Amino acid sequence: MEAARIELRLSRFVVVSLVFMALARLAFALVDLHHTGFFWDLDVYSRAVEVRQAGGDPYSTSERLLFVYHPLILDAMSVFGDKLTRLLTFLYLIVVFTFARAAATQGFTWEVFLALGYGAMGLDAAATGNLTTFMHLALLTLILGGLTQPSARHGFILLVALFSAVKPYLAIYALLPFVLSHARGESWRPLLGWAVGAFSTVALALLSYSLFDPDRVALFLAALNAQTLVKGDLGFGFGYFINLALDGNWVGAVIGHMVIAIAISWVTIRRFHGRIADPVTYALLLYLLLSLFNPRLKLYDVAPMLFALFVLFRVGAPTRWGEWLFLGAYAMSPLYLLFAWYQVQIPVLNDPAYGFHVTLIGVFLMAYHGLSRTRGDGLRAT
Repeated sequence: MEAARIELRLSRFVVVSLVFMALARLAFALVDLHHTGFFWDLDVYSRAVEVRQAGGDPYSTSERLLFVYHPLILDAMSVFGDKLTRLLTFLYLIVVFTFARAAATQGFTWEVFLALGYGAMGLDAAATGNLTTFMHLALLTLILGGLTQPSARHGFILLVALFSAVKPYLAIYALLPFVLSHARGESWRPLLGWAVGAFSTVALALLSYSLFDPDRVALFLAALNAQTLVKGDLGFGFGYFINLALDGNWVGAVIGHMVIAIAISWVTIRRFHGRIADPVTYALLLYLLLSLFNPRLKLYDVAPMLFALFVLFRVGAPTRWGEWLFLGAYAMSPLYLLFAWYQVQIPVLNDPAYGFHVTLIGVFLMAYHGLSRTRGDGLRAT
């Protein structure tokens, strides 16, 4: 009985500590947002639409925040004119509500809270108003539904194809229903025609601009280059560190990043093939692995990854030492803020990119260990 009380007390301490760190970080973030405001990326979108309609250059690199979406997306936004901001805000609220409801239905409210509070990344990602945040949430909402029905997988692929017109790297998530179908012992071939049709339509629409409006496409690519390579906006991916090691060789960084992502995914999928019985858990594992292929992980990509990561850790039934290790990994969130305040020069604790990777690797290894102890019969179609 005493041992049980000690374990319960430890568990309570871990929970209280996590809640305190998350709430404290969220409080500081809200203070900052009080001054900066919310949904600043919507201002970028609406400004680009206004400039386009006035005959100017929406891809001007003289702006502090650049518009870096394909001309097709700009033209689609321009259809709504000055109503764009209100429309996107309305759609954002719907997506957030449906995701929160799906997460609560699965019992993952705690993991949503932790993802919001880790470095306030979840809150900051939503506060940007960036389209990518809400595209990730829409995909996660479908994943939380299980993707067990063919219609759900078709809808997922269609949504990924549409989203890839906005962010091409999102196209890799189309692999998720194929791997899930294979793991369930179902044929993935019926999905192939649907995927080819959806992605071919999007690709033809994008390529048509290169043929009929090459000047605007050139301006778009110049703005994209200025935002990423010139400004060094490389995000949080493994390529960020490889690029530093290679002294600015971004091609080598991307190749190195892909090699790491492929190796991690190959080992993990082989390890858990036939061992995880819950389709939602398996789909979240695939979502996390596919996210690793993005060499330019931004805030709005990282926050959804953290949600999936924390769910996988919980599903792995952490041991007592696992809870403590998780607490230590999560503590990377406020540490870099504290060390920045006191000007302590320790790279791992000064740069949020380092802190995120310490947490990502640490929690993933613990989740990997926990899931490895499961003895499921694998996914079975019902």
